[in-house]
Amino acid sequence: MSSHVTGREKTARCAHLLVKHTESRNPVSRRTGEQITMSKDHARRYLEGLLEGIKAAPDSETAFRELCSSRSDCGSYREAGDLGDFGRGQMQRPFEEATFALKIGELSGVVDTDSGLHVILRLPLRSQRESEPPAKKQRASQVRAAHLLLKTTSSRNPVSRRTNASIKLAPSDARRELEGYRKEILSSEDPHKAFAAKAKARSDCSSYARGGDLGHFGPGQMQKPFEDASFSLEVGEISGIVESDSGLHIILRLA
Repeated sequence: MSSHVTGREKTARCAHLLVKHTESRNPVSRRTGEQITMSKDHARRYLEGLLEGIKAAPDSETAFRELCSSRSDCGSYREAGDLGDFGRGQMQRPFEEATFALKIGELSGVVDTDSGLHVILRLPLRSQRESEPPAKKQRASQVRAAHLLLKTTSSRNPVSRRTNASIKLAPSDARRELEGYRKEILSSEDPHKAFAAKAKARSDCSSYARGGDLGHFGPGQMQKPFEDASFSLEVGEISGIVESDSGLHIILRLA
């Protein structure tokens, strides 16, 4: 449920889904590294279609954040679109005005800036989250997770631990492949069983032999994007695509 904000605020926080087009100031996707070939009209229709799907989802915020991870052309895709707290004058004017006009938890329509076309979700300030009662801020000291890792030519160590072969998969191709696996897993009768089977057959991590199971781990033991994603999941939930220096992951929280 969205909550009202009052007065002329100086600071806001939001996540956004950016779709670049051929008229964008820098028509290169920060997610794929590829040149943008989509026209502005096509980009608008595409983003409007995504927005309709988000609004129709049972949990629109989760649907939005997953699409930010898998579709946004902004570098913030790594944080599921989260831009953090920012003040007036830090963003392009149309983006700033749209963000400050939203209620917390509310989604914008399509917003046009020099960067491209955006959909914006207003989030609570991080400072507000820090002031919540301790019971609301508790974080597990450990989690147990499984993952399916696809390494790419940009990975820190581009060699599969499953096949020992050199990786020749481009990041954009790996992302499309992993998105397909995720859809296949989620649409199966037993997603957890399907996840383990796919990890055994396709993961480039040595954990493939255990269906991707990494066992229990605590804060500081994994790369930050992987850790943050794992701890933010509910038990039994499967993440969107998570990028780390190792490659691209989908994560299943087990405990």
